[in-house]
Amino acid sequence: MSKKSSGKKSSVDDDLSFSDESCSEYPMQVSPMCSGDESLTPPKRLMLMVHSAQQVVTPSFDPLTPFLSGKRQKHIRIFEDPAGGGVGIAVNHEGLIVYIGRTDKMRLIYREYVVDKHIDATGMSVLPGFVDAHTHPVWAGDRIDEFSMKLQGFSYMDIHEQGGGIFSTVRATNEAKTSYLYNTLCKRLKRMAASGTTMVECKSGYGLELDKELRLLEILDQAKSSEQDRINMSITYCGAHAIPENSNAEDTTKRIVDVDLPYIANMNEAGKLRVENVDVFCDQGVFSEENSELILWKAKSLGFQLNFHGDELYPMNSGQMGARVGAKAISHLEKITEDDIKAMKKGNIFAVILPSTAYSMRLDPPPVRALIDAGVPVALGSDFNPNVFCYSMPLIMNLACVYMRMTMEEALVAATLNSAASLGKSEKHGSIVHNKFADLVIINSPRWENIIYDFGNHGQIIKFVVKGGSIIRAPKSFNGSMPIIRTDDVLNSPKRSKSVKLSDSEDNKRMERKRRHSTSSSSTSNKATSAKVSHTQQLVQPKTVVGWYQEQIQKMKIQCKQELQAMSQFYEEALNTKTGLFQALIQACDNEDEASKKVCDGLIYRLVQMAKTSVQQTDEPQAGPSHPQVCPSHSQAGPSQPQAGPSHSQAGPSQPQAGPSHSQAGPSHSQAGPSQPQAGPSHSQAGPSQPQAGPSHSQASPSQPQAGPSDTSYQTQAGLRQAKY
Repeated sequence: MSKKSSGKKSSVDDDLSFSDESCSEYPMQVSPMCSGDESLTPPKRLMLMVHSAQQVVTPSFDPLTPFLSGKRQKHIRIFEDPAGGGVGIAVNHEGLIVYIGRTDKMRLIYREYVVDKHIDATGMSVLPGFVDAHTHPVWAGDRIDEFSMKLQGFSYMDIHEQGGGIFSTVRATNEAKTSYLYNTLCKRLKRMAASGTTMVECKSGYGLELDKELRLLEILDQAKSSEQDRINMSITYCGAHAIPENSNAEDTTKRIVDVDLPYIANMNEAGKLRVENVDVFCDQGVFSEENSELILWKAKSLGFQLNFHGDELYPMNSGQMGARVGAKAISHLEKITEDDIKAMKKGNIFAVILPSTAYSMRLDPPPVRALIDAGVPVALGSDFNPNVFCYSMPLIMNLACVYMRMTMEEALVAATLNSAASLGKSEKHGSIVHNKFADLVIINSPRWENIIYDFGNHGQIIKFVVKGGSIIRAPKSFNGSMPIIRTDDVLNSPKRSKSVKLSDSEDNKRMERKRRHSTSSSSTSNKATSAKVSHTQQLVQPKTVVGWYQEQIQKMKIQCKQELQAMSQFYEEALNTKTGLFQALIQACDNEDEASKKVCDGLIYRLVQMAKTSVQQTDEPQAGPSHPQVCPSHSQAGPSQPQAGPSHSQAGPSQPQAGPSHSQAGPSHSQAGPSQPQAGPSHSQAGPSQPQAGPSHSQASPSQPQAGPSDTSYQTQAGLRQAKY
């Protein structure tokens, strides 16, 4: 990754990607009754394949890392394919991730598998599904009038003391029908899921009395079953959200401790409810530190996780009290003190930050930087409720960055892995890791940061939302078919720079792995032709990945041949001139590319053939007139002497023709006299009684014939090649 981003970028060719064995450890088991009978063997199936993603981003690649805190909270992993083919993810039928790595490798490993759905993520980024760690989603009514009062300067407690706030929502909720509350809840959960949230913590809290709270908990439990394919829910009992209008703090605390909590625990044991957490609003005018601690101790003894409101409006020593009772998480913390931060660090308590609450209520933001620097793990929540009407975790991340001074990497970790850990769910959720559930958000951007940067536009930028391998949001045109392999895009795409600089030995190992992969691909082609064509192979044309590679090799051969032809045509004009043969050879030798090397070989071969032709013409003298006409030359021979051609001059019956020689004559361009014939394309002058040789740089002797090409031509070829290479 670039230096301005603190995330670590990894190549999927690195050792961080899974081996073939680990990627394929989830084939369907064959029943002993079916062993030996291939016709009865169930087909290998995958629920989902994500192809060719530009980036896959995850907070941690270690499945044993439950959360990140302190300086580690800004360290994320970004996987890219430097070869340009993209990153792929494979999901089995349990909704678990079984492969993360190069797309071409994934297609090769799972070529025999039947895949239910394919997602073409070309040019897109894949992130973990967002986890909303704090919401109040089941209620009726609205608080539009109170929003206007807050704009006029009324505080939250001013509105609460006038019978507004929580009390106004409690009255509207108690008057609403159960069916209305349930249908409204499902619509809200659907909107959250469309915004990329794949897990949400859902509180009650707008009943305040046991029977009314039980109704809300039953509605939440029913929605948890009906919406389980869309979103995961963690249910929280929040009967201590406020003190009922007809009661006081002591009586309400006693009732919750002695009646409400034991009854809800019994309902859990009977399987009628699935409440996981207990919440209490610890603040002035609501529940004091002492009363909050009594409620939390009782909940702890009954096996509930403790996840409560603290220090929102006034400092209440929530961090120290939470450490005493063993709380899992504390929300808000706008007024937390330094001692409470230290206590939270010591007790490994999550700080669930709610940027939308401080923003909408014009509160001072919580000291997030102090919490992170102290090593407290920070999570994020939307605090969706009638007072803060926000479904979108991407908007929450943007507010956390701008308003709370978090980095984008810290916000992503807080909205995924750490939020899941604050609910005790990070073992199977919150990151894109092998053997975790495939909760994914795929955005239409080559860089993951756009989900935060492009705030307010998440409805357009989010392309797919996947929950446990099931696609819950997709474009209308999506059909889940196998994407076409874009061979031209793969060949023409620029190579991405490797973010991790490898040593020479590591680079050699990588090249060796690629060579072995190419060898295994060619050996697999014979098996692929005889094996049954799988669902994936039927959709990919040409048939197999091996066939695709062979097609690319053939295309590169054709391209190389075309380049060679173009180079040959470039030198053709020079070859037709008198001095062009050696000039073309020198020009070709100046180039370093493979095509020029082949041209050099061709020119040398042509030079040798020229010499052989001259020898043949010398051995078989031509009959004709005493002064035959030859090819044109730079000068005209005398009236009684034959003129030599540029490359195949005609020698007399008794005079052999000279072939090419290693010796080079001086640069002479003199004109032949009336009794001396002028040579063809040569730089030397012949003797008075000897005809001039062909294209040679040596000077002939008056009485000694020049050497033939029998041995000299091959010596010339070897010398030229040695001079070049």
